[in-house]
Amino acid sequence: MKTFVIGRTGLISNALYEEEKDNLDYFFTSSSLIPQKERIIPFNLQEIDSFPYHLIEKNDLIILTAAISSPDECHQHYARSLRINVTGPVSFIEKITKLGGRVIFFSSDTVYGKAQEDNQRVFHEDDACVPLGDYAKMKREVEVAVSQNPLVKILRLSLVIHHSDKSTRYLESCLKKNLVAEIFHPYYRNAIILSDILSLLKVLSQPWTKSIPSIINVGGDDLLSRVDLAKSFQKKNSSFRFSIVRPPESFYFNRPEIISISNLRMKKLLQRDPAAVTANRKIDNIFCEGINL
Repeated sequence: MKTFVIGRTGLISNALYEEEKDNLDYFFTSSSLIPQKERIIPFNLQEIDSFPYHLIEKNDLIILTAAISSPDECHQHYARSLRINVTGPVSFIEKITKLGGRVIFFSSDTVYGKAQEDNQRVFHEDDACVPLGDYAKMKREVEVAVSQNPLVKILRLSLVIHHSDKSTRYLESCLKKNLVAEIFHPYYRNAIILSDILSLLKVLSQPWTKSIPSIINVGGDDLLSRVDLAKSFQKKNSSFRFSIVRPPESFYFNRPEIISISNLRMKKLLQRDPAAVTANRKIDNIFCEGINL
């Protein structure tokens, strides 16, 4: 059984590459031309016919991480984003599953939109989705197109924390340059460390049973703000300084202030609580192991 990771340079796909690059059953794709001796296949979701479909056998796994994930970029470059985030993935998933391949599609918690009752509402996988912003609407469009396919699982990711993620690198950069970091607030998510996502993918790489749901929320136990994370960073770096800034209203056109999700389905699959914020840990440990705090 082979695994194909679509995308090479994103946070999750890069971690998978570092973990599995010596595993001969893993293949990776990239939209840039990289020597195939590394088992990296040139592939672009705007040109899905270029994929080597003859390699796909029954129960092979496709981990579809490639996307334009910036909500602002999706809004500013809508046509290109639509091809990469919707048109390409929907057609690609159809082709793969017709060959008997399985697909894990990375969606987002933003498909739920803003809580209609109050900001503390917890979203479950079966709740109605009212996506806010073009990025969320694109993710939801793919979900609607493929969710009834038994060979597809949809992961709705919350904020992913790792020492190489964009937000953490910003904090580290400000620390090194002795700059005051500007932290947008309010902005709350069920942050989850990258290693928990990799653990979930290992579970889902095994043959699927009927008990595995088609849609799974992926997030930590605690609803955390960017300010919470900055304070955690500051505890380990006393010289780090930050100011709390309310972002312009346009920031919230493409992302809700607060999204709180239930992670019970994920916990059941992992057979444990998320490692980042279990009851016996402090928020100081929300950052993935290896970060230089």
